[in-house]
Amino acid sequence: MVDPEPGLSGFSSQSANGEEIEGCGADDNEDRSSEVSAGGDLLEDLESALGSDFDFKGNYYYNSTAPGAPNPCLNIEGLGPVGLPLSPRDARSIIECSAQAPFGHRDRTIIDKEVRDTWEVEPARVKFDNPAWADFVRTTAFNTVWHALGVAPFSHPPRCELYKLLLYETGSHFLSHQDTEKADGMFATIIIVLPSLFTGGEIHLSHGSSSTVLNIAPTSLLSTSILAWYTDVKHEVKPITSGYRLALSYNLIHTSPGVPLPVLPDTSRALLYLRNVLRKWRKGAYDDEPEKVAYLLDHQYSVANLQLGEKALKGKDLHQITNLKSLADELRFMVCLGTLSCHMTGDADEATGYGYQGSWKRGRYHDYGDDDDDATMGEVHETTFTISNLVDLDGNSILNSSQTLSLDEESLIPRDPFEDSEPDDKEYEGYMGNVRLFSWYRRTVLVLLSEDKAPGILFTAGGVTYALQRLNQSNSSPPTTDDIKMANLVIDRFSPTDKTTATAMAHYALRWKDIDMWKTVIKKGGYLISTFGVDNTINAMKVFEDLLSKTTSLSERLDFIHAIPPQAPPEEIDAVRVWVQDRANLAFASFGGPAVEDIPALLAVARVRGVPFLKKEILPQLVKNPSVFHFCISFVKSLQEHKKSILERSQSTPGETGEDVTKDIEAFDHLLEQCLQTAVLQWEAVVAQPSAYPYHRNPSQSQQSKVSRVIDLIEVCLLTSRMAPCKNLFLLLLKVQGDTSQKFQTLYSPLVPRMRELLSAKNVDMCSPPFADLLQLLVGTYLRDVLGASPRNIRTKVRKIGCGCGDCNIVDNFLSSSTSAQQLFRYAQIRRTHVERQLSSASDLVSFQTIRSGSPYGIQVTKRPEIVAALQWDTRVAHAHAFLRSIGGDDALSKLMGNRYGDVMKALQGSQQFILTVGDAATSVVAGSRPVAGASQAPPLLTANAPSSSRSTVPGTSAPPSIPVAGKKRKKGLPISGPIIDLTGDDSS
Repeated sequence: MVDPEPGLSGFSSQSANGEEIEGCGADDNEDRSSEVSAGGDLLEDLESALGSDFDFKGNYYYNSTAPGAPNPCLNIEGLGPVGLPLSPRDARSIIECSAQAPFGHRDRTIIDKEVRDTWEVEPARVKFDNPAWADFVRTTAFNTVWHALGVAPFSHPPRCELYKLLLYETGSHFLSHQDTEKADGMFATIIIVLPSLFTGGEIHLSHGSSSTVLNIAPTSLLSTSILAWYTDVKHEVKPITSGYRLALSYNLIHTSPGVPLPVLPDTSRALLYLRNVLRKWRKGAYDDEPEKVAYLLDHQYSVANLQLGEKALKGKDLHQITNLKSLADELRFMVCLGTLSCHMTGDADEATGYGYQGSWKRGRYHDYGDDDDDATMGEVHETTFTISNLVDLDGNSILNSSQTLSLDEESLIPRDPFEDSEPDDKEYEGYMGNVRLFSWYRRTVLVLLSEDKAPGILFTAGGVTYALQRLNQSNSSPPTTDDIKMANLVIDRFSPTDKTTATAMAHYALRWKDIDMWKTVIKKGGYLISTFGVDNTINAMKVFEDLLSKTTSLSERLDFIHAIPPQAPPEEIDAVRVWVQDRANLAFASFGGPAVEDIPALLAVARVRGVPFLKKEILPQLVKNPSVFHFCISFVKSLQEHKKSILERSQSTPGETGEDVTKDIEAFDHLLEQCLQTAVLQWEAVVAQPSAYPYHRNPSQSQQSKVSRVIDLIEVCLLTSRMAPCKNLFLLLLKVQGDTSQKFQTLYSPLVPRMRELLSAKNVDMCSPPFADLLQLLVGTYLRDVLGASPRNIRTKVRKIGCGCGDCNIVDNFLSSSTSAQQLFRYAQIRRTHVERQLSSASDLVSFQTIRSGSPYGIQVTKRPEIVAALQWDTRVAHAHAFLRSIGGDDALSKLMGNRYGDVMKALQGSQQFILTVGDAATSVVAGSRPVAGASQAPPLLTANAPSSSRSTVPGTSAPPSIPVAGKKRKKGLPISGPIIDLTGDDSS
């Protein structure tokens, strides 16, 4: 790279070979003539452009959750302690002692709720009763955030000052702005969002050409989120749509004398330089331009990392990609990530093996010799480059795991990247005096290629298989330019004997209504047809029959069939109509794989042939299909929406009687009910997304999908006012097998707040049946199986035993943690003796012994069993409070639990364990049926068994004899508010 011009911070207006790049001069206008100078070396210019001001090691923002964040024990002057997660009651109390937050406008500070609608509390009124909070903030600011923002090492510790406590309520927002410097040396803002349930409130960040959206709402209830950005980053807080967000705003202040204030680099001229290199490449003005270019990144990323796309990048790599992608979009370049493999074959410098064959891989030696791993590459005979695991910046696979993209050495930046580098793998073989050496190098690269040439390049790598995958992912109708290019490549290259590909391409020709493409496919696919067109449609019926039997979309088949009669000659129209009717019936009979796109066609059939036809011909096929959940949900919504127009057909058809109309209505209701029941039975049948690397699959994704399915079902049951399927759904939910704690973590706890939000949006009281029935059972089961009983005979309270030094603080943190009962601490002798002295004074809390192996010696500290039990109990109580708050506040919980509310409070206080009493279970009836006349009507909580499960393995959950059991002597049940969910009998489904 040439030396930069003075004052341009590493940017040069010349290419690496000395040629001036247009648009980079100080007086240049970006909108000048589109002409570019011809000639030059693309790889040298691109390497110079990407290496200009893109060596920034950080990012303009930071975002993460902190699973190990301590509870700050927030205390507000005039209010007192505030519990977390934040409850609506505490949020309203904070608002009462807060002020409307102002904002700076030129030289004034004003309040305007149209611009900023937020509540704030001054830092002087905010205290943190947990001493560990200050350490957490310092560690977060000085290590995590400092490093992520790419700030140089400091000589003096920076300061992280609390600026304000901020509370956002529903509707709160802050329009796009930049933070002002609120203190000398301030260069960044840190926002710590405390556990508080809310939705909305996305934060939009932008700097230069880069932008991102941060959404922390999905994890807001139980997580502490850390956000940070430089002061010159523009950011906007979108409106909170529900709940409250509680946040602490800190100023990050630079204090190191003689070290410049950290700032984001100005990449504007570097971006202009890069833009003009890409623009010149786009116009084909370079000498010997490659079709694609691969650029080695600074870091190596695993296959699993690549599946995350740009989210996995760090340091300079992230900075380069962030600035490159907007220019690539503008100039129509495709940016990908992949794994470059370089394979070299040549002669070893010295003969090794002496008659044996051997191999060396990553430090592992497999041979009969002694020094074969010292062999180095002499003359290189052949070098090949391939790129595998190719993904886009979102992590979506472009080629499958078996497909690779070949690369010329002249397309790689930098040139000779592996010179003087040790290979990742090497093998050698041969005999005395003639040893052949094979070396492999692997690096992560970004790949640039023109969008115009991408289809051909990727088709060359992936072949017809790739092209069909690419077309299958496209839902465009009419097709895009790339779709047409890809289809033409397939048609030109597929074999006439490949009936599968021929059928697939005929399918796309039908979808796109491209008669010329259809004719080409039929001819090349070996079908016995010489010509095809409107005039010859009738004579080609047999060909159509064969084609239609291979077309899976019902709507496409019906559209094609019904397009034939208008083209038929008058003398053949009757025969054509009979043929059309037969073919339509055949299409209905083979309707085995319904798609949402088929719903309009089914609605049209219902209007023409009547709902009984759908009930007779379509419904039996639906209920047999194990993968029609999404179809059934969409179909029910469409049926409900178009109910009036569908049933009007029966009332307006000549000859229809009142009895016929009644049958149509009954058929409609039956169709709706059975579709819902079919979807209910498939709520749990979530198919994991296919992956080339199944061991990287995230199991929580399928659990989230199950929760979403439950919410979809509840919503459609409310839409159609049909609660019987909803009750059946709740029965299936409660009968899920597995460990109770795990079920609450993955299913019930994520479900409850989403169900609560849905019911609130639909103005449905969650204390009405069947929702109250489900919630009562979940509350009771949680308190019984997850919270369990309070440990007995806890006389000793956990306390700090250290002096406040760093070593003692680490031990105190372990002592207050409920996650481990034993830990080894290694210190030098003086420090170890000090810690042992402190531990000796706390024999009621811990025992310890000196470990004299290893260096330095260690202290193994073990908590007393009763201390472990007490800590675990406190953790379970906190989690129980969080779960109950996800249902609602105290008033809502009291209304839901009725006269069992007192037992709930006793269970949380540890004075009495909660149980689900048997009560009148013997006289209860199955869900949805009415109780026998005169039978005692017990509430759901007293008549339903707990969700089917294995008991929780959380220590201390079994009720010891000396612990009173809440509800054990209760005689009188709650007043019944609706039908009872009964799990005591056999599953009638």
